[in-house]
Amino acid sequence: MVVFPKMTPGRLDSVPPRGGRTSSPAGGTGGPLRGRAGATPPARSTAGSFSPRAGGNGELPVATRPSRADAVGRRVLISFSCEPGSELLEFAHKFVEAFTRLRFRPVLAQRVTLAAYELLANALAYSSVSREVGFELVDTGSALEVRVSNEAVPSRLAMLVERLQRLGSDAEGVYLEEMRRSAAGMRATLGLARVRWEAECVLEVVRSEGLVTVVARTPK
Repeated sequence: MVVFPKMTPGRLDSVPPRGGRTSSPAGGTGGPLRGRAGATPPARSTAGSFSPRAGGNGELPVATRPSRADAVGRRVLISFSCEPGSELLEFAHKFVEAFTRLRFRPVLAQRVTLAAYELLANALAYSSVSREVGFELVDTGSALEVRVSNEAVPSRLAMLVERLQRLGSDAEGVYLEEMRRSAAGMRATLGLARVRWEAECVLEVVRSEGLVTVVARTPK
């Protein structure tokens, strides 16, 4: 496992990706992160999670089952945290891209890289400034999970739940709608739609100890 302590700009000390600069899923470029290998991941709570298809009555769905990533046998491959508003998104993208390209087949690496970029971008842009944003890439044995945790205000959480519900019922429709809005110069929120439609990841939310974790899961 590669564990990244609290990140600060200007310090990079991990293996760089092969082939130099590459494009990000959202059109940007990035660089490697710093890290250390061999650290033991912290214990995780058995937080409940809910499917984006649940709910629909104006209230937040109630957590009813343990998150899959908390099951015995999970392996945390990458873990780091950074402050909201950080400039390190592109560095994180490039490291995840290089790491997954070395470890997994190309299609799987591309899905994970896109999911990591978009979920982290959302968290860094919209998280509460009082707590850090956490990132994990988890191998559950049968799937890979990108897990991004942050503190969200209730209104943001409600918007997130509503959006995941829409993506769970009509991913293609939401994706095309956001593409049209973007092409027309209107404000668009493509991130989650890209993760669900382009990367074909299942999306869910885990709530625990004041944090909201968005999970993007793709089978291996």
